[in-house]
Amino acid sequence: MMVGCKFDNVKKAANSLLSSGVNGDSAHLRKGIIGDWKNHFTDKFRSEFESELRRNLSKGLNLSFDIGDGEVWSCAEEPLSVSPQ
Repeated sequence: MMVGCKFDNVKKAANSLLSSGVNGDSAHLRKGIIGDWKNHFTDKFRSEFESELRRNLSKGLNLSFDIGDGEVWSCAEEPLSVSPQ
């Protein structure tokens, strides 16, 4: 992994830009922890998100996503399967 792509470095760069007067905020840069999204998604929103993933990413592709807590989403199956790693 390139050093500049590490979460802490991205957050530092964003905060540096903001402190120099650039308009915006870094609220979308939360913790940089796999699975933290679960703290922000309702069950309904998670279902909608999974549906969009299936619709947009599973077209003939066998993609898997690490969603944290030892869970993996696989777009190759309908509905998205969630399995331990």
